[in-house]
Amino acid sequence: MSVATSASSVQLASEMESVSSSPYVMRYRLNRNETVVSEHWLIQPQKIEITLQENGKKLEDGSYQLQMDLFDMNQRNLWEQPIRSKSCEIAIDREAPARIDPELGNVAFNLREQTFSEVEPGRPVYFPAAATFNGDIYYCLLQLDDNGNGLSKDCDETEKFTRLVANVFLPTSGLWQLQYFAQDRAGNTNALSSRRLAIVDGKNIANLLLRIKTSILLLTSSPFEALSLAIKNFVEYAGLKTMIEKERVRREIHANVLTTGLQDTPRRRSLPEETVMNMGIEPKTGDVLYLTDAGILKRLSSADMQLLYELNLNETAPILVPIMERVYAFEGSALRIRNLKGELLQTLDLGREVTISKHKILENRSAILFFGDADWIVVDQNDKLLSQATGETHLQDVSLLDDARVQTLTKSDSYQLILNGERPGSVTIDPGTCFPAEHLETLPIRFSPKGRFVIAESRGRIALWDADGQQVECAYKDKIWLDQHERNGIVIDEIDERNANEKKFYLDIIQVKDHEAENESSFSDTIYGSDELEGSVKNITFYNNYYVMQYYDGWTRIVDSDGNVVAQVQGLMSGDNPLQIDPSQGRILSLSTSGELLEWQPFSQAVQKFVKEWPKSPQRNAYQLKFFDSASLLRVNENLYFAGALNEPWRSLRETSESIGQFAGNAQQGRISFFLGDWNGGTFEVWDTSNTKPLFSLPLEGEVTRLQWIGRTDEVMILDSRNELRLVKESNGVYQAQILDFCNGSVTQDISFDKLGTQMVVSCQDGVLSFFRKSLSEWELVHSLKLDKYAAVLKMSPQGDGVFFTDEPSKIGPVRYWDLNEVRTLAEGSAFDFETSQVSESGNKFFALGGYGVYQISIHQAEVLNIAPFDGYIGGFHYIEEQDILAVHKGERLIEFHDSTGAVMATIKPPRLDNPRRTSYIFDFVWFGNQLRVASLAGIYNYELGPAEIVARHCELSGTNLDQDCKARGINFPNR
Repeated sequence: MSVATSASSVQLASEMESVSSSPYVMRYRLNRNETVVSEHWLIQPQKIEITLQENGKKLEDGSYQLQMDLFDMNQRNLWEQPIRSKSCEIAIDREAPARIDPELGNVAFNLREQTFSEVEPGRPVYFPAAATFNGDIYYCLLQLDDNGNGLSKDCDETEKFTRLVANVFLPTSGLWQLQYFAQDRAGNTNALSSRRLAIVDGKNIANLLLRIKTSILLLTSSPFEALSLAIKNFVEYAGLKTMIEKERVRREIHANVLTTGLQDTPRRRSLPEETVMNMGIEPKTGDVLYLTDAGILKRLSSADMQLLYELNLNETAPILVPIMERVYAFEGSALRIRNLKGELLQTLDLGREVTISKHKILENRSAILFFGDADWIVVDQNDKLLSQATGETHLQDVSLLDDARVQTLTKSDSYQLILNGERPGSVTIDPGTCFPAEHLETLPIRFSPKGRFVIAESRGRIALWDADGQQVECAYKDKIWLDQHERNGIVIDEIDERNANEKKFYLDIIQVKDHEAENESSFSDTIYGSDELEGSVKNITFYNNYYVMQYYDGWTRIVDSDGNVVAQVQGLMSGDNPLQIDPSQGRILSLSTSGELLEWQPFSQAVQKFVKEWPKSPQRNAYQLKFFDSASLLRVNENLYFAGALNEPWRSLRETSESIGQFAGNAQQGRISFFLGDWNGGTFEVWDTSNTKPLFSLPLEGEVTRLQWIGRTDEVMILDSRNELRLVKESNGVYQAQILDFCNGSVTQDISFDKLGTQMVVSCQDGVLSFFRKSLSEWELVHSLKLDKYAAVLKMSPQGDGVFFTDEPSKIGPVRYWDLNEVRTLAEGSAFDFETSQVSESGNKFFALGGYGVYQISIHQAEVLNIAPFDGYIGGFHYIEEQDILAVHKGERLIEFHDSTGAVMATIKPPRLDNPRRTSYIFDFVWFGNQLRVASLAGIYNYELGPAEIVARHCELSGTNLDQDCKARGINFPNR
C-alpha cells in the first residue's frame, strides 16, 4: 500500500483491528533512510491516526516507511514477538503541482484588449503533460459574448469542473474561456488558469477571402456578376458566428461591397431661383421646409418633394425651427413667434435690441436657446420667456442644460465658465496648460452637446475640461466630436507622412467615462481605433448608433460603431450648408450652392436577401417549417430536410408523412430533437446534425406538448398530452427514456423552463406548483406553493425569477404571476391564450393573443394594453425587447411592426418568386439577432432591418423606378 498526502496526519483503516479478541497494543514507526524519525504506541485504538510531525514540527516532504506492529497484552513476553506486522510507504507532499497548460498553437490575436487563441472547429484540446502527471486535471468551458463577458455562472465553483479523461472537446463555434487546474495525488492544487478560445473555421475564412478577391477581379469584365458575388459574400460575412471571425475579413468585405457599386447617389430637385436662408425637416411628417431671403416659408411633401404651400411671413430675418414647429423673428426688442402655418402665436418683449446668430434645442424639445456674440435668450415649448442676458462681453459659446439652465463661456485674460449667468458662480479655465501661447489668441473653444465638457482644438491638439474647470484630457489629436448623449465620440488624428509627402487620417471611436461617478481625471476608453480614413473629415453628425461623416472631398459616409463604412455617397455635401437628418424616414438632405435640394436615403431600406429556395415540389401548400436559433427543419410533402444555418444547403434527413410538432436543439451537443405526429400519437426523435439516421426514436401514444434541452447537457425533457413526463438521457452512447414523477402520484399538468434549461417549474393537478433547480445530476426543490385551482399552462421568465400561468383548463383565461413568494392576478377575464404567448427576455412583460389582438401585460403596472388590434387571423408574433417592438403575423401575407404605443411602424410582404409584384403566403417567422426570418411559399427571406430604426422607413417616391423597386421588395409603410 502506498499513500500520498499533504495533511498533518493520516487516518488508515487497519485489517489488524480484528486480529485478536484479547487486549492489544499497537506500535507504529516512521522510518526514513533506515532511521526512525517517529515512534508512537497506541493501546487498542479504535482508529489509526498517523501523526506526520515530531516534537511539534512538521516532518519534511519526502518518502517514509511506515511500520505497524501489534502485540498481545496477555502474552508473557509482551515485546518479544508481534502477533501481526504490516508496512507501507507514505509520501509527504505539500507542494502545489506545477502549472499544466493545454497545447493551443501560436495563433493568437486581440479582441477588445483581450487575447484569444484560434482553434479550428472540432479540434480537441490536449494537455501534453497530462500523461506523465501523477494526479488529475479539472476543467470547465465558459461561453463568452463578443465583449469577452461570460454568458453564465457555470464555472464560478470548481466543484462543477469536469475531470479530464483524454482531452477537451470544444463546441463547433463561438468564443469560450477554458478554465483549468491540476490536483496531485496528495490533494494539492495549483492556481486556477484560463485561456480564451475563438472557434474559427480558417478554411471557410480563406475561401471567403478568395471569393472577395474574385469579385473585385470580375468588376471590369462582368460588373453584374461581381455585384452578385459581392452580395453573396456579404451574406456569408453577416452569418459568421463571432466578432473575431468578422474582424478577419472586415476590411476586405467592406472594400468588396463598396468597390462593386453598392454606393448611392443623391436625388436632386431643382428649386426656384431664390436664396434659401435656412432649411429643416418637420419631424412628424418628414416634409421639408425652408425660408427664402424674401421671408417666404415654403413646404415640400416628403413623398415627392412637390410644393404643398408657401407663405409670406413679412419678417426681416426669421429663424425656421421645424423640430419646435415654430418660426422665430427678432426685430428690435421684440421676439415674434409663429407656427408653421404663419399664424402669430406670441410676441415677447426683451427689453432691448438683441443680436442673434445661433440656436440650440434641448433633446426633449422643451426649450430653445438663442444666442449671439453678446446676448442669449431661452424660450420654452409653450413660447414663454424663461431667462435672458444681454450685453455680455467676449461671449464664446452658450450651452443649455437639461433643466433649462444656461452655461456661458466668456473670454477675458483667461476663459471663464459661468452657470446661470451668475458671475459669482464662475469657474476659470486655463488653456495654457495644454496649448502653446501662440495658439491662445485664436483658440476655438466650445461646449459639448450637453454641456458636460468644454472642448478646444488647435493645430494638432485637443483638450477637454469638465464643468468644474478640471482638465480631463489633453492629447495630440486634431479633432473630436461627442455624440448628443456625450457617451461616445470620434477622435480624428491627422498624420503627415513625410516620406510619401502626404497626409493620412486615422479614426478612433471612443467611449466617454462618467467622470463624476469615476471621480478621476480620465476621459475616454478607445473601443475601436487606428482605422485609416480615406480623406480629411469636415464634420460629423451622430444618428442613433451611426456616424454621418462629411469629407472635404465631397464624400459623405455612414460609419457604424465598429468603424465599418456601411454606406457612402458623393456630391451630397455642398459648401458650408449643414446636413439635415430626417428621424422619421432615415434620410439626409442638404442644399447645394447651385440651388438644388439633395436627398439621400442610406437608412431607408430594410435590406432584403433571398437566402433559401425550397426543394422543388408540385404541391407547395404541403410546406411546413420550424426554426430554432440558426437551424431550420423543413417538411415538403413526405420529405424532411435540415439546415444548420441560412448559408448551409438543405440536407435530407428522412421520409415522413407526419407533421412536425415540438422542435428544439442543443448547439453545444450538436443535437436536434423533434416530434412527428399529432394528438393521436407519433414519434419523438433525437438526431446528431451530422448523421443520416436518428440516435434515438421513441413511439408515443400522445403528442409532445413541451420539449426542452437541459442546459448544456445531453439530457432532454419531454411532456406529452397524456401528462407523462420523461427524461431522455444518453448513457454510454445509448439514449434511454425514463418516466419522472415530480407530483408525488398526482398528474403532471405542465412544465416550463428558464432560458438555460437549468430551472424548472412543474404544475400538478392537485394544485401544487413546484420550482426546481438543477444541482449536478439531480433536480432540487427550491419553492413550492398550493393553489386553489391547478395551473393549466405555465410560462417561466427567461431569467427564472417568475412564472406566468392561468388556472383555466381551456388554457385561455386570466393571467396570474408567481414571483416565487406570492401569486398576483395581472389580468382578469378569459381572453388570453397561453398557448400563443411570450415572456419578454427581462421577464417584465407578458404577451398573449386575445379576442381582439395581441395584448401586453406588465408585472410592474396594473395595465393591459392591446398593442396590435386585429379581429382576423393572427399567425403568431415575436416581441423584440431591445427595440421595444412587436412583430405580428396578420392575415396570410402580412407582418406588421408595432411600437410601444401600438402604432404601426412598418409592414413586410414577402414577394413570390415567379411574380415579385404579388406577395407570398407566410407560414412561419422568427426574430434572430438583428434579422427577421420569414418562411413563405417562395422560400426563406432574411430581412436585415435598417440602422435608422428597427425597420427603416420606406422610400415612398411615387412614379419613380425606386418606388417600383421598393414595392417589389414587399416593404410598405402606412400613409401618414
